[in-house]
Amino acid sequence: MDQKNSEEVFPIPHYDVFSKESRFSRIAGVKSVLQYGSYADCNTPCVSVIMPVYNRGDKFRESLLSVVHQDYQFPYEIVVVDNYDKDDNSPNLEIVKEVGAKNIMYYRHESNLGYNGNCNRGIELARAPYVTFCHDDDLFLPFALSRLMELQKKCGDKCIISVYKTIDADGNILNDACYPNFKNGPFLIQKDYFRYTLWDQFLSSGGLLIGSLFNRNKLIAIGGFDEDYEPVTDYALQVSYTHYYGGIMNNIPIFKYRIGENASMSLYTQFASAHSRIQKIIARKLFVPNFLLNIIIKAHHNYVRCISEITFGDGDESMINELKWNERVILKTYLLYRKLREYRIYGHVKTYKQLKKERLLEREKK
Repeated sequence: MDQKNSEEVFPIPHYDVFSKESRFSRIAGVKSVLQYGSYADCNTPCVSVIMPVYNRGDKFRESLLSVVHQDYQFPYEIVVVDNYDKDDNSPNLEIVKEVGAKNIMYYRHESNLGYNGNCNRGIELARAPYVTFCHDDDLFLPFALSRLMELQKKCGDKCIISVYKTIDADGNILNDACYPNFKNGPFLIQKDYFRYTLWDQFLSSGGLLIGSLFNRNKLIAIGGFDEDYEPVTDYALQVSYTHYYGGIMNNIPIFKYRIGENASMSLYTQFASAHSRIQKIIARKLFVPNFLLNIIIKAHHNYVRCISEITFGDGDESMINELKWNERVILKTYLLYRKLREYRIYGHVKTYKQLKKERLLEREKK
């Protein structure tokens, strides 16, 4: 793919994910009222779980309970920010009251802020130094917060992105992400987390917003969520945060992502082009020849298009086989690179040699 065709297919937006332009001013004129919860009941939370909600009451109850029932031993708050825009009482508030947890803070906006504005308002209202997110139809595993905060202590204020399981609308497992099989032969050990760089973000978006941990002040410093990057605003946010503060991939699944009737279903045809545009912006920061970057972008674009159609549309696995041979080679190379990132030389190599020596000594004694 030559440079001219690259620019036509994947035009570089005039805006920049690295600009640190604040998006919070866009929602400054809308008030949010605390209708449930008391700051006194959760005075100094260590982490805030932001739950942007709208109109999925049937799934929201299950999602909220998954966040309430965490094994985390320190104070945390659940910030429910509601975009419900009808005149009557929100069914989401009734669910919050039914659950009745004292660490829930429920806010109702005067008007609908949109998804990204809702997330940004949640960041503003959060009182903990660290924030993570849970959508109103997805599920935290019971140890999600414990795992995230354990990694935060080890890695500092880097963005922590997590692998996940996928479920269908009824909660059935579609993709059961494996827990690390730590030992792989005598010399390799699988990491439970590894550094996730801007280059990694270029090759493949880190993950979803849910289950990602950020330092709240740093999230505000880079400007928050920007609707200009729809439908991949979470990717844009993670890229910016990773560039300025670093990133970590948590290799232990901590949540279940629901594939069902949601915003992703209506926007999936735009995923591939939106990803490619952000990759073009990332490419400016990479010291890699442009011709190679453009080849990777093209291959990734076609792969994401296939996966989006398979996941959210009517596509099937045969679409992957229709990719060009060079695109399949690039994807296989990436998967190999990812595996190499996930493993390290087994720390017991020295011990292995010692054991071999001990066995020889035992034989000599016999």
